[in-house]
Amino acid sequence: MEIKVGCCGFPISKNKYFENLNLVEIQQTFYKLIDEEDLKKRRKDAPSNFEFTIKAFQGLTHTTKSFTWKRSGLKESEIKKLEKYVGNLKVNKVTLEFWEKMLKYAKILNSKIILLQLPSSFNDSKENIEQTKEFLKNVETKEIKIALELRGWKLENKRKIFEEFNVIDVIDINIDIPTKVENILYTRLHGKYEKNRIIYNYEYTQKELLNIKNKLIKLNAKENYVLFNNSYMFKNALEFLKIL
Repeated sequence: MEIKVGCCGFPISKNKYFENLNLVEIQQTFYKLIDEEDLKKRRKDAPSNFEFTIKAFQGLTHTTKSFTWKRSGLKESEIKKLEKYVGNLKVNKVTLEFWEKMLKYAKILNSKIILLQLPSSFNDSKENIEQTKEFLKNVETKEIKIALELRGWKLENKRKIFEEFNVIDVIDINIDIPTKVENILYTRLHGKYEKNRIIYNYEYTQKELLNIKNKLIKLNAKENYVLFNNSYMFKNALEFLKIL
């Protein structure tokens, strides 16, 4: 089995990051549609064995009510025009164009995985289960793997999705188990959980990091993506590499 370790975004300078880690989950692509030349430069600057995964644009996953749209670079009037088209895995001309953009980004970065992170408000209602299926039926993947993070869904409702479609079940391995483990396991480590809230300002202990390693070994996926997303992400990622 292979365990790849990285961070959700670059918490330090890219050059220092490249010297220490071989994986990153690009975050800017979630907030806004960015210049393709910038991505080409990142791919050129990174080592040949460095891997990028992509967090998909919020227009696919989040409605315009989300505060994250404030970082989209769009004017309020532009966001207003998108209101009835975006978020919650809607399928229409606008969202399909967003998805094509993500595929183009993946090609530039030579990425194998695009992450779709749904907000906790996207619960496992019958309507949302059917909407998720509708989205996955209508998007082309072009050999890209879709990683789907469904927060707070019951295991049996997640299973309805992951048994029908060849997508990756994204979890935080500290609080959940994947619906299915075949070739790829993708875990995002957000920090500490208290009363249904995530405390991102958290540093994992050596004992917790060792426990994560043991869980990965037990699940025994062929490829394991371990992405730290807490305030001490770079420090913890390096510590986890030492434990490995």
